Amino acid sequence: MVSAGRFQLICLSGKWLEVSAYPSPDGLSVYFRDKEERKRMQDSLREKEEQLRQITDNMMDVIMKVDTKGVVQNVSTSIRGEHERVGSCPS
Repeated sequence: MVSAGRFQLICLSGKWLEVSAYPSPDGLSVYFRDKEERKRMQDSLREKEEQLRQITDNMMDVIMKVDTKGVVQNVSTSIRGEHERVGSCPS
């Protein structure tokens, strides 16, 4: 028995499509879904994340992400140079 499959492809025109294929009694059913808007939103989000990362990596202030147990999960690079190990804090 053949199982269902799903993948993304980019057309020669540059358009992104999601393709889903399912076995059926008559053969194979193939569905195409336009993923262009979702792809644009993902690219925009990735770009904004990179801009934010560049800002936080180059500022002099320290930004830390600490979990509910008080364990440091992430530290901005302004402090990482001196204290590379996440979880350690300066004296």
